[in-house]
Amino acid sequence: MDIDYNQVKNLIFFEEMSISEIEAAILSLDIKSKKYRKNSDILPYKDNSYEFGALLYGSLDIIYTDIWNNSIKIDSIETGKCFLLTPGINYISRCPSQILYLYPDIFSSKKISNRYWTIRLLSNILKFSVDEQYRLSKILLNRISPSVRRQIMTYLSIMSLENQSIEFDIPFDRAGLATYLGIDRTSLCKELSKLQQEGYLTTHKNHFLLHKKSDLPR
Repeated sequence: MDIDYNQVKNLIFFEEMSISEIEAAILSLDIKSKKYRKNSDILPYKDNSYEFGALLYGSLDIIYTDIWNNSIKIDSIETGKCFLLTPGINYISRCPSQILYLYPDIFSSKKISNRYWTIRLLSNILKFSVDEQYRLSKILLNRISPSVRRQIMTYLSIMSLENQSIEFDIPFDRAGLATYLGIDRTSLCKELSKLQQEGYLTTHKNHFLLHKKSDLPR
């Protein structure tokens, strides 16, 4: 595999690991690397799975499209940065790029048991995963239109993504959700009622069922 280990050692996944430890980890876990042309869709090695990526060179755009086909560019990734390749979020190369992939099920492999570098690698990836999910959610909520409707739809889309289902419970009642989104409770309830009447969703208390655009009445 064509990898510059001096470059890889600067990635957050391999913090406080020596080049020999990094090389052992990559070889033992059969970690993949793939090159992309400009304007390529960056797809996971395994369908509908969360995978970790590290951009060895190039540049990526992160595009979020909710279940109602509303799209927004939420971030960019530059050389040397790591990211969580998440189902429901599109990653597109802006120029020729190379990505190093790690996928979660490699960590259940017997190949990493009793390896001296295992705890450090797992610790780095776990910390990154938690931070990245939080970061993307905050970026997405901060970059949407200030309208009450778009804030609600974006929040519910994020919850659908996190639960990997269009039916889910949220951790708030109406007052709590209004506070979390920074909007008036009356406006929130009014907009939720409209969205339900227009067929975008069905809700009862903190339970939601989202209806995809193809299911909406014409």
